Amino acid sequence: MTTEELQLKRAASSSLFSLLNLTALPIIGFLMLLLIYKKTESDTLDRYYAMLGIKTNLVAAAALLLVTTLMILLGGF
Repeated sequence: MTTEELQLKRAASSSLFSLLNLTALPIIGFLMLLLIYKKTESDTLDRYYAMLGIKTNLVAAAALLLVTTLMILLGGF
């Protein structure tokens, strides 16, 4: 397997685990994203996709915590 094929496979896996983290397997998906990130080299396609997935999931977690806090503080929960 060439380096480019390996990078494309890791990029596809990053996208998959990012979606899994947002839907079905939150903690496992995020840990897999971190593992993929550790295996990548700087300035490559797979690192970009891994970092994009990590950032997207952190923003989603922050939004979830904000909405939950607002619901509790405003008495809607």
